[in-house]
Formats: sequence, structure tokens, C-alpha cells
Amino acid sequence: MKSERSITRREFIERTVAGAAASRLGSGARSSKTGVSPNEKLTLGIIGAGIRGQEDMQSVLRVGGNVAVACDLYDGHLRRAQEILPNVPVTRDYREVLDRKDVDAVLIATSDHWHAPIAIEAMKAGKDVYCEKPMTHSIPEALEMVKVSRDTGRLVQVGSQSLSMQSTHKAKEWIDSGEIGTVYNVQCEIYRPDPIGAWKYPVPPDASPQTIDWERYLGNAPKLPFDAARFFQFRNWWDYGTGIAGDEYVHLLSRVHYLMKAQYPLSAVAYGGVYHWTGDRDVPDIHNTLYDYGRFQVVVLANLVSNFDGGEIPPRCFPTTSNGATVILSIVGRAT
Repeated sequence: MKSERSITRREFIERTVAGAAASRLGSGARSSKTGVSPNEKLTLGIIGAGIRGQEDMQSVLRVGGNVAVACDLYDGHLRRAQEILPNVPVTRDYREVLDRKDVDAVLIATSDHWHAPIAIEAMKAGKDVYCEKPMTHSIPEALEMVKVSRDTGRLVQVGSQSLSMQSTHKAKEWIDSGEIGTVYNVQCEIYRPDPIGAWKYPVPPDASPQTIDWERYLGNAPKLPFDAARFFQFRNWWDYGTGIAGDEYVHLLSRVHYLMKAQYPLSAVAYGGVYHWTGDRDVPDIHNTLYDYGRFQVVVLANLVSNFDGGEIPPRCFPTTSNGATVILSIVGRAT
């Protein structure tokens, strides 16, 4: 931990990722007592101050960053942001965050369909970006984000906490050294048994068109009458979220790609549907996929209607070698 010099932009983002993962998993983020002068700290704007945004905001403060402003479309989230950091300015308009000259970077923790529009505008406004997973709502948006990052020279990091876990890096050592042999099959599993696991989060009793900026929330999504569930439980609809793939697969496949030095599969076959949580969603509650990477295969089993509270069971690597070793990466808690 550095204590005698200013923290660089890249170092700050690396430490913020580690802090966010530690905060989420209950293992304790690093202390913010770094000895860094307040004049040398990076200053962030929080865009999206819901459950994850609040956790990230606390992690930013914990690792020694400044938060200049918090933005959200629900008044209750803004009140909570001011409980975390008393007197922090708040707004419903993310453009006010981008207009601030004291903001070096933005942390985006909105619904998925707003990730790319805000990130692209932020980069064009001269801000670096830390964006919660999934990176974007669509592949074309992801390609555009990469292009804008290259064109503007702005730094972009997508939050995938599994890559900050010690178990991931230990498994990487074992696989790279050949200690467990050659891996030909990787299995990942997700099990959730309750409504919260299926993103049926409680809707605050004060949710209304007065406390939520519904028109701004819709953005490029189809125009619909006010529906508080679509705001607080956005992952249940393709218009605003990316379902199990964007919420959970990203944690698992990020690890697979890192461990196995892969970028994308040659082919994939997926199946699933809405089996239990009917009537309030259009994304599957069961979603299973088989990926072929050529030199190995990956199976992802995702079940939000399970009677087994297994949470996220990270990659299990099965080699076909004489030593017969299996690597199981443990995780504590449930990813958001």
C-alpha cells in the first residue's frame, strides 16, 4: 500500500475494484488511511445510487477517493447517498455530473440500458469511467464504447468483482504452472431459491411519478406508463436489463476467460425459459448454456427457481490428466 506519494488514476481504479469486491463479500476493504493529500485524491461522480451504487460509493470513500456528487432517479436513493456522505450534492440529471470540472471520473451503477449512453457521454466530456457489469445492453453499444475510449484516450474499466478475488489468482497460478494438468472442461453453476434471487426486490412504499423520474429512466426503451416494478426490478425485463447472462454469467465467464486465456467461444448452445416466476418478467428464470472454445468446453447452469441456496458456484476446472486434480474456486455470498 502506497503512503508516501500521490495515487495515480490507474492505481485508484485498481484499488476501488478490489475494495468493491471486498465490501460485497464481507472480507473487508483496504483502509482509506493512505496518507494521500486531499489535493491529490481522485474525485468521482456517482451515477446510479441504488443498491450497488451505494456499495461502490462506500468503497470509493474507503480507499481514499473523493465523491463530488451523486446522481439517481429515485429520491430515496439520493437521501441514502447523503446519509453515506452528508451534504454531498445530488441530482437526477447525470449531465450535471459530467459538466462538473472537479469530477475526474464517473462510476456508473445504473440499469443496464443506461450504461453505454452515459459512459460514452462521460468519455466525450473528458471523464474516465468505471462501469458496473454488464458493460452494455447490446453488442453494438459495446463496440461503440471501445471506439470512443480509443478516440478520446479515456480509461474505462468494467466492474467484475470475481477477477479481484484471491481464489481466482491462485487458480490462475495452478493452471499456468500445469500443476493440475490440461483443462478440457469447466463447469459453472448458479442457484437461487427465493424472490430476491430472481430480482423481485421490494418496491418502496413511496415509489411514485413524483419520487421517480420515470420519463428519464425509460431513455431509449419503449415508452410505457409508470411502473415502479420496472424501475426497482429492472433485470426482469429485456428493455432495461440483460437477464441471467448480464447479471451472473459475466462473473463466471470473466473468470473462465482469465483462467483459460480465452476471449470468446467458437460456438454456443443455450436453452431455458420462464418456468416459475411468470407474469412479471420476460427474461428466463432458468438459463443453461454449453460453450465450445475448441480446446475446452464450458457448461453454465443457471437456476433461479432452485430449492438449493447455492448462490453462485464459480468455475470448476476438470482436467483429463494422470493427477486427476479438480480446481474449485470458492465464493462467499451472492453477486449483485
